[in-house]
Amino acid sequence: MTKTADGIMKESVETFSGSPDALVARYGGDLECEGLTHEQQAQILTALWQIMTAFVDLGFSVKAGDKFTPTAEIGMDDVLKSLIPEETAPETAAPKNNNSNEKESQS
Repeated sequence: MTKTADGIMKESVETFSGSPDALVARYGGDLECEGLTHEQQAQILTALWQIMTAFVDLGFSVKAGDKFTPTAEIGMDDVLKSLIPEETAPETAAPKNNNSNEKESQS
């Protein structure tokens, strides 16, 4: 763990390797399945670690307009368009920040 300038304790990415033994040592107690061997815990936690790191890598590597692969016909923008309806209900959208309205109410 390292201490940041504002006094918050953080674990640097370099200090946690994600090795199977390190994963079991750190998170093995959080598995709710009883009777798992050390090797089974390592397999489960390693699979979860790989999934999480893949999502992180994907999140930091995809840029607007990029396709998933050079030969792919779709990209992240296409996926988002299919997940988010064109007309979002007003209660699900953040209100617009109208600085002019705030200035008027303060005067």
